[in-house]
Amino acid sequence: MGDGCRCLSEPYVGGDFNAPAAAKARSIARITGVNCEALGTGIQGFVGVVEALCVYGGKLYAGGIFTGAGDATGYGIAMWDGQKWTIPGDGMNEDAEIKCMAVYKGNLYAAGKFKTAGGKPAANIAQWNGAVWSPVGACIDTAGTVLTLLVSKDILYAGGGLKRRVLHLPALWPAGMA
Repeated sequence: MGDGCRCLSEPYVGGDFNAPAAAKARSIARITGVNCEALGTGIQGFVGVVEALCVYGGKLYAGGIFTGAGDATGYGIAMWDGQKWTIPGDGMNEDAEIKCMAVYKGNLYAAGKFKTAGGKPAANIAQWNGAVWSPVGACIDTAGTVLTLLVSKDILYAGGGLKRRVLHLPALWPAGMA
């Protein structure tokens, strides 16, 4: 599997499954024709569910409810480089759930239900620049789960169970505000 570029050209599937024993895929796999190919030992944890996939910087990011991927331990998000799993920036807080991801303005945005990203306070949405996590404004109440992200015409939109009344839903961040 040494070809990290394959992340960009072949389909992947994530969810709550164990692929056939030959593939040994747990909750994530690469589809090669009619077969599934495991990505290492897959996603770990009691729940171990992948709810979001995104390619960023030529690597595949998986988000969901889990405690690690392969030999890497961390919560909510993991990165596959074509050979092994790592946890970007120490991941999210325990019990985090990443529901969606999007690439915007050169950063990866992860959203869902979590309180910290990389050990820093983050109210259910955070941005990853390839090295560190940063919170995204104070626009989203921590009681509201972000269910979807969309980038359109240079604006990042977030939607879901957002609680703060000052927002017109979906929330949005025009260029320069995120």
